[in-house]
Amino acid sequence: GSVWLYGSENHGMTWQCLSRIAVDAAGVGRPTYANLILLPGGRLQCYMLMLAGGFHALCMSESDDCYTWSRPRPIVRYGHGPWPPRWKKGAHRGVPYRSPWSLRLRDGRIIVIFARREYPAGIAAILSEDDGQTWSDAAIIRDDASGEDLGYPVVTELDDGRLFTAYYYQLADGNKFNGT
Repeated sequence: GSVWLYGSENHGMTWQCLSRIAVDAAGVGRPTYANLILLPGGRLQCYMLMLAGGFHALCMSESDDCYTWSRPRPIVRYGHGPWPPRWKKGAHRGVPYRSPWSLRLRDGRIIVIFARREYPAGIAAILSEDDGQTWSDAAIIRDDASGEDLGYPVVTELDDGRLFTAYYYQLADGNKFNGT
């Protein structure tokens, strides 16, 4: 129910708890799938999924000292973006978003890749050109999954500036469990 920040002064031989980034709180949600990026000025940003009631949002918290963190604020929220909130008959009605992965690009923009587990299920990305203060609408990378069991994307920037992303995905191929 919490996301914590630990630090090591000896290359990972021992670790100390530095701070609690986010905690399960009424009306905010349970944080999970957290990852960090460091901005040039020293600010840390933590990207995470917050699970609660009908909230279900990809959120971001920030810290200038590693010890105090802003309250998580939504950067993508259920029902907003290029996918209309619609359910196909028999679809999983769990958490629509999963596993955000953030990266600060060489040109200074921040990209967050994430999964959507609601029909049509797929992988999407958002961009910020102002260090996470504002975000683009989600761009659909693909939305042709045969089921909602997908996600866990990672992204890296190649030497030529192209982005490479890998993720877990299913396509119908006649095998059990919505494909392989």
